[in-house]
Amino acid sequence: MNIILVRLGGETAVSTWSVLMYVDGFVQPLLYGMCDSLQPSVGYNWGARRFDRVWAIERWCFGTAFAVSVVCGAAIIAAPGPIASLFIAGGDAEALSMAVEALRIFGLTYLTRWLSYAAQACLLALEMALPASILSLSTALVVPLVLIAVF
Repeated sequence: MNIILVRLGGETAVSTWSVLMYVDGFVQPLLYGMCDSLQPSVGYNWGARRFDRVWAIERWCFGTAFAVSVVCGAAIIAAPGPIASLFIAGGDAEALSMAVEALRIFGLTYLTRWLSYAAQACLLALEMALPASILSLSTALVVPLVLIAVF
């Protein structure tokens, strides 16, 4: 990714990518932790054939992941300047400008990312490792590579 960014936008583009990854480092663990922590409860209730409880837990997981993602995405879109200035020292106007624009776009990704986190956790808890792995690989590798090629 860094090689592509250096070719397209130089060091400023790499710095901007770093800002995005720092911001993602706050939100992504929250979503993963929230969704993954429910796997033992889902697995236990699945094994006990308490499917009503499984679906209730999953509804809460999906709903909460959606809410957290929307709130975080909205915060990133609403305040990209202050967020970017936390990570860009020295007041580099070009880097700050690029980071603000990138954060506005990046904030939109949380409108859909929650779904893959919650779905992967659900599939793993229900012992469906292959579909969960395919979803994870698609989210982490296939879709980004396709988008890079498209853009």
